[in-house]
Amino acid sequence: MLWLKAWKEVRFRFALTVLLSIYIIALIIGWLPSELATNKWKNLKPAESAAKLWQIFVLVYGGVLLPISAKILAGAGINAQTSMGMSRGFHGSMGFLLSMPVSRTRILATRASAGVILMLIVSLASFGVAAAMVPNASTPWAYFPNILVVASFFYAMAVWLSTIFDEFWAGTIGLLMLGALGGYSSSLPGTWLDLASYLLSPTPLIPAAQTSFLLILTALQLAAAIWIVENKEY
Repeated sequence: MLWLKAWKEVRFRFALTVLLSIYIIALIIGWLPSELATNKWKNLKPAESAAKLWQIFVLVYGGVLLPISAKILAGAGINAQTSMGMSRGFHGSMGFLLSMPVSRTRILATRASAGVILMLIVSLASFGVAAAMVPNASTPWAYFPNILVVASFFYAMAVWLSTIFDEFWAGTIGLLMLGALGGYSSSLPGTWLDLASYLLSPTPLIPAAQTSFLLILTALQLAAAIWIVENKEY
């Protein structure tokens, strides 16, 4: 019942993330090759051009689209369960879930796990399609683990915020934090929260310390979300 309920609440969000992924792939793969052929990039060799194109895809998809998709799929956690998103206040389905003979942690874990599985499906499919459309790119999947770490960080953030705020405010605050971290990465490169440089480090060069730092933050946010739902008065 919990999994069925989670799927019904996340299916429209899943469709939205698929459409967003298609749009980004079409935009980058369709428009950027012509941009790379301009005077600014015309001296690049085909392999260099493909590498440049793939890095731009990784940065846009992993640093913008997938974090936004993570926030969409994480939804409202246990605070407000709706299928369309960005709603205010409590909803009947939340009361239904809380009345079931299961723990709040299990409710939250099931809802969050459903979004994680769908996010993984979207990211795997998107990467596969994009990699097939850039045949000269060298080891394109080497960037995938980094993208999953960043996506997990933002997904955990969305789950945590959703246990505190209405979905409207949780989504708004989450997007503001995404923008702030993007600006931080641009102004202070090489630091712990420089997500742009982290995304562009392929697997053989993946910074172990920064990976551990992001995973610890992810775990702390999930732990905070569990503590809140177990102690909150509904």
